[in-house]
Amino acid sequence: MARSKLQITTIGSFPKPNVLPIRDWFDAARREGSMNSPKTTTNFANYSETNTDDEALYIRAAERIISLQIKAGVDIPTDGEVRRENYIHYYCRHLNGFDFQQLEHRVLRDGAYETDLPAIQSQLQHVGSAYSVRDFQAAQSVSSRPIKFRIPSPLTIMDTNADCFYQDRKRLAEDLAKNYKFRDS
Repeated sequence: MARSKLQITTIGSFPKPNVLPIRDWFDAARREGSMNSPKTTTNFANYSETNTDDEALYIRAAERIISLQIKAGVDIPTDGEVRRENYIHYYCRHLNGFDFQQLEHRVLRDGAYETDLPAIQSQLQHVGSAYSVRDFQAAQSVSSRPIKFRIPSPLTIMDTNADCFYQDRKRLAEDLAKNYKFRDS
């Protein structure tokens, strides 16, 4: 009996090339010495959606990162999340109901750390086009192999934002799941 090869993929972000107009949230935190420094938390409010003039930069960055993975033997590469300042909050910015201006202070993981988080202030609703379609198609266009595209789960989102509206984890999880948008129809 022939053995089938274990398919290799990756998770997580790759370091962003310096040519991109955004920085990783974690890089900013490392420079400031803490995930909760005032300068780091203001990055939530200062983030701006990628400019269409920057599209060629994102595609080149994705192509470079995908190429590195393929050369390393990765079967199912990712785009390295080149468009995302933060894996979770990039997705959340595409939903109405999140407030990235007035952050909420929280103590997390049984007191392991404290931080200021974006807050859910009203019912969540996905409006506009499906960013995931654009991001996936751009990355797939520069890959010779099928790529892996990730989105955060409802639980991951709930554990990294402050719920000031629902106060009901089941209902919040259901609304998050209902608002995944993978096509523009």
